[in-house]
Amino acid sequence: MGRVYLSTVAVGAIAAFVMSMFSSVALLGFFGFGTLAILGVDGLACLSRRPLA
Repeated sequence: MGRVYLSTVAVGAIAAFVMSMFSSVALLGFFGFGTLAILGVDGLACLSRRPLA
């Protein structure tokens, strides 16, 4: 995976975390966007251990 891809996933995970805090659909948005943020960070952790192209 390239560095550009990893950086865009990081930006997406941060954006999902911020959206989870300010979502207008209460708990559904909190858990939905929060899960997206957690999966993004977890994906970054897995992908960053591989050699970059």
